[in-house]
Amino acid sequence: MKKVVFASGKGGAGKTSISTAFFREFSKDSVMIDCDVDASNCYITLDSRLNKSVPFYSGYKYSINKESCFNCGVCANVCQFNAVKSINFQYEINGFLCEGCGACVDACRMNAIGETSNYCGDLYDSKVFEDSGFFHARLFPGEDNSGKLIVELKSLALQYANNTKAEMIVLDAPPGIGCPVIATLTGADVLVVVVEATNAGFSDARKLIELVKDKKLKRYLIINKAGVDQEIENEINDLVNNSNIEYLGSIPYKKDFYDLLNAKKFITDIANNTISGDIIRMFNVIAKI
Repeated sequence: MKKVVFASGKGGAGKTSISTAFFREFSKDSVMIDCDVDASNCYITLDSRLNKSVPFYSGYKYSINKESCFNCGVCANVCQFNAVKSINFQYEINGFLCEGCGACVDACRMNAIGETSNYCGDLYDSKVFEDSGFFHARLFPGEDNSGKLIVELKSLALQYANNTKAEMIVLDAPPGIGCPVIATLTGADVLVVVVEATNAGFSDARKLIELVKDKKLKRYLIINKAGVDQEIENEINDLVNNSNIEYLGSIPYKKDFYDLLNAKKFITDIANNTISGDIIRMFNVIAKI
């Protein structure tokens, strides 16, 4: 089963618009995962129908049993995050400041601090188009462990893909080059780097390419919003010539694409047959690897 990741480094480069259109073309035998668990948005374009949700737990939350607490203040002394405060002569733990390290539990001689699993997000199993599998997740604001949530999301989708004998999994990566992106790329066969033809887009895509230089995967590059800055496009072509990455082509900057996306349509629905044909050609190259 082939795993294809679309990534860009920079947010707003057009990665999701391209990945969802790619998935639409091959959805009959594919599964899609939106790995941007902090700001998932593929479900909007895909108009997904929720099948079930699964709660995500990571780490622990702590609270002080007031009946067992002697107000000695040891817990406050060992807390490195100033999460334990005395309020009206009673120590309490601020859940927003608590990092879940558990130092207060170890220090408390009265066993007055209890712990509960931290519910910090949800995984969603959905259907799109006729009956294709689509998976995304939501990490609650202020929570960490997005990488762990992505691993669980991929595991859930992989189980579905195996059961339905899917031939390909399409993954839409989050922006950046940190832990969430690394979690998305783990186990991938193909990486499609979507480069926005701007200074910021090129800079972030270059960091992404550097990140995967030692990974054993096929690499492709697509320039998005082309025709705005030829100097930047020349720099991108220089990068391609000096990197282990294959240039597939470019998608021009056109207002027609924004109108399509606002109507919840796909970039391949553009009325210009030359442009849509060129995009589908790129998609066919990616899918045949």
